Amino acid sequence: MRILFCAVPAHGHVLPMMPMARAAMSAGHEVSLLTHGALSGLVDPVPVLGVGPTFDELFATFSREAPEPRTALTTPEAIAEFFIDTRLTTTFDAALAAAAGYQPDLLIAEAADGVGPVVAAQLGVAWAQHSLGMAITAEFAAATTAAASRFHEAHGLHQSERIAYLDVCPVALQAEDWEPPADRIAVRPSPFDRETGWVPPAFEEPAKPTVLVTFGTMLDDMPLLRETLAGLADAKVNVLVTSMPDRPIPGLDESHGSVRDIGFVPLARVLPVVEAVVCAGGMGTILAVLANGLPFVGLPRFPSQRWITTRAAELGGGVVLDGPEGVAGALLSLLSADRYRRGAAAASAILSEMAEPDEALTKLLERIR
Repeated sequence: MRILFCAVPAHGHVLPMMPMARAAMSAGHEVSLLTHGALSGLVDPVPVLGVGPTFDELFATFSREAPEPRTALTTPEAIAEFFIDTRLTTTFDAALAAAAGYQPDLLIAEAADGVGPVVAAQLGVAWAQHSLGMAITAEFAAATTAAASRFHEAHGLHQSERIAYLDVCPVALQAEDWEPPADRIAVRPSPFDRETGWVPPAFEEPAKPTVLVTFGTMLDDMPLLRETLAGLADAKVNVLVTSMPDRPIPGLDESHGSVRDIGFVPLARVLPVVEAVVCAGGMGTILAVLANGLPFVGLPRFPSQRWITTRAAELGGGVVLDGPEGVAGALLSLLSADRYRRGAAAASAILSEMAEPDEALTKLLERIR
């Protein structure tokens, strides 16, 4: 079978689908990813059908079309305009042509991708939606649905019903009033992984606990990172800190001390060698941390990060702070109090009950046979 994955061209939109893509490849299916070609190295060995602008180019277009400069996606209307109007306008034609040439039997689109479902409908191909984590609120969902309907009507397009919702978020992390859709297939989230020559760096005092500081791939907040590292200076821990892809932390002196900038390394390689995590609380990071049974300190910057870190902390495996001022004390509590390790282990057990990607793939394919 030929399976085409579709995603907005950003790490946080592509990476959650890679376990399913690799499961499909391992099962002998032909797989490709429809997104911008710049992400080819990230998802290798999954082939990429490169179409459309980069994420930064999309945002520049989105901002130019507004009467005033835009710096963030904060309202339902802005979210809908960016992911539906801007992206479909700039990407749909090329995506449809590329997909038609590929001739997929099944299309899997991530939750924020408005292109894939319309492509599938025009080609008469079954499609499934892959979650990025917790479901968006009803207000945001209504705005994107309305924007999609307007775009489809204006351009003579139609969208078919999906056959499944592949959900990597456990029910325990969803809003209390959230109801699982009838077509939901739970998929155990897996930390991003790929072949790499990375070797954990040596520290002058290897007996000290090693912790990870990571703010993901969307939050580029150097002052926050520096304040966090400064706060950990007296915590008697060794620190591995990730940096944005191809953008090392400027001015970080690693010639001595207990901080190492490891660059962009798959979480699947880093998490097994640390005892706790300090993070902003992106969905992919939190799910990876919980899957590994690690306690965490959350420093959320965006509303979505605050929501997910708070829900995850309620499971007993972490704490959430408003800023980096108390990060050292919070981290030391995680490392010394058994209740956080027990909470993290309990959260990991919840995720372990979800289907592995290969099992979820089998369930999905049964719906189109």
